[in-house]
Amino acid sequence: LNDTNGPDKVTLTIPSVQKQSVAGDFAVENMPMVSSSLTLDPSTDTKVYMRPVAGFIRINIYSSTALSESVRAVTYSAIDSPIAGNDMTAVESSGEFFISQGDKMSVSLSVAEPYALTTSLSDSKPLYLVLAASQTKGLLTVTTDKAIYTYENYYANVGRNKYYDLNIDLSRAASRQSIEGDWGGGDGSISNPYIIRTAEDIVRLSEGINSSDYTTYYKKYYRQVCDIDMSGIVINSIGAISNRAFQGHYDGGGFTISNATMTQK
Repeated sequence: LNDTNGPDKVTLTIPSVQKQSVAGDFAVENMPMVSSSLTLDPSTDTKVYMRPVAGFIRINIYSSTALSESVRAVTYSAIDSPIAGNDMTAVESSGEFFISQGDKMSVSLSVAEPYALTTSLSDSKPLYLVLAASQTKGLLTVTTDKAIYTYENYYANVGRNKYYDLNIDLSRAASRQSIEGDWGGGDGSISNPYIIRTAEDIVRLSEGINSSDYTTYYKKYYRQVCDIDMSGIVINSIGAISNRAFQGHYDGGGFTISNATMTQK
């Protein structure tokens, strides 16, 4: 920081969309570092000492009743305070750091290599969800290759640079929504969205909105549950016709759509 044109402040971002390569491996890039929230003078402040301020939930997922399913993603949505976001502020008080001004109430984590469920907690491999140090209650969802599991009022007490263990038995979920079959069994409502998990689903969405039956699709809710590779597939732009523009809600879940080729009518 000895450059007079250098930075004059340090900002903190906790990503609301996170990725982990395989279950059991902690993604270091998701853990933010921060200094005290002092204005910097680049001409005199040559060092800034950084230390981790966020914590994380270590999620151990299994099923006591044998399920032939693989975990693709987890999402934690707080109901009382922000747990992630951009330009967050760290404030020092009595030697402790506290984070404020986050703008994201939920954090999602996708796993590049889906994790096959085990039947016991001891054999499970953890997923790591990074969030601001806080005591919060929220909604937890687990997405597998076959269903979405929901748990309500999950309490998390996450300390700075510490973890909170969350052990989840999918056989005891409050609800299970199958994502198999057309649209994953969804009806397009906010509580039961259409499920997007294949390239064919993207094609169906494009063709549906651009068809004379567009009212069935254009104002609906959709949720993507895995990465989708569109290699070799050409589709029309979604909502290319002016009076059929997409006006729905699309939850990407932190996943990607890659190698997509679109043409416009």
